[in-house]
Amino acid sequence: MQHGAMAVETEVPLTGGRITPGVVRVGDTVRRAVTAAPSFVAQLLGHLQEQGFTGAPRHLGTDRAGRDVLTYLPGWVPPRFRTWADCQVAAAGALLRGLHDATRGSLLAGDHPVVCHGDPGPNNIVFSSEGDAVPVALIDFDTAAPGDPVTDIAYMAWTFCVSSKPTTPPTAVQAAQVRVLTDAYGLDAASRTHLPDAMLERQAHNARCWSSHLDRPRPRVTDDHQITERIRWSEREHAHTAANHHVSRQPCADYDDLPPRSHKLLNYQPEERHPMGPTIDRPAPQVTATHLRTLLDSSAEHPVLYISYGEDSEVELDVWAAGLVHQADIVLTRATALDLLGEEPDSETITAFLPTVQQAVDEMISVRGL
Repeated sequence: MQHGAMAVETEVPLTGGRITPGVVRVGDTVRRAVTAAPSFVAQLLGHLQEQGFTGAPRHLGTDRAGRDVLTYLPGWVPPRFRTWADCQVAAAGALLRGLHDATRGSLLAGDHPVVCHGDPGPNNIVFSSEGDAVPVALIDFDTAAPGDPVTDIAYMAWTFCVSSKPTTPPTAVQAAQVRVLTDAYGLDAASRTHLPDAMLERQAHNARCWSSHLDRPRPRVTDDHQITERIRWSEREHAHTAANHHVSRQPCADYDDLPPRSHKLLNYQPEERHPMGPTIDRPAPQVTATHLRTLLDSSAEHPVLYISYGEDSEVELDVWAAGLVHQADIVLTRATALDLLGEEPDSETITAFLPTVQQAVDEMISVRGL
């Protein structure tokens, strides 16, 4: 079907997305260059319509210029990544689950579980213009393809929840938002285990993808400076994610599933030492009042004080969400700290408690050195 008009049509440039140039709005439609796989995208959007999925545009055919014609979805598309509220993150997770469920078991998914969007970042999502401005629809299905839903979730977790920028929330808050996202999506426990590695792979893939643009003939999607900056950004994000979850092999686990020793200080059993942990030949880190204050004041979901093992056997103490910390590395949960110290402990109470926590850390480190 072709769409056109006898009168001159007013074209309004649209933002959002970073690959396809020349996307414009004409009335209640969007016009854009045809995708690399126009037949698949058209079939996918048609299938989503048949399934009653409202979080995607409808494909209406092509116009006289040979461009795809899609329905215009009211709302706004973020011009850049930023920090999001929990309700926005949760809505994004539910939206992505709706897309995956609508394609699960379909002919378009083939031998794969679902059809993945491929690029479900905030820049490819329409947010409502009213109320909490939550995600309501996905756009730009250029990279849609059959695949594993975890790859989509990993990309969304990265672009919505995780950032290396110094102005973004601390890692504990970022980790808590990953939990918000996976809970809203309804991700199963087995898939949550693979999420950290999937996130790293998506970041590495992003760097490789942008690098490939430098080998392509001109004109390119953007100038070389912008391409180089996006490569460097992807590499920084990869380094940040790797550094902050290098012991996370059980992400987003249920807090109630933590072993009993994680709820009771000094109940650490040597035979339960981390099976994959490094051998430690350095002194245990010193527990300070700041560590305990950070634990008590953390806004993360179920925060814990844990031992962090960096490169070259570097040992530190940090506070993060229980769901994104390996259970064997947890020293103290906030729930236990509150039970032992009270709701608002004074400095004297915290100082008196430090030797107890230090003893727990020393015992855990000594086990690693066996």
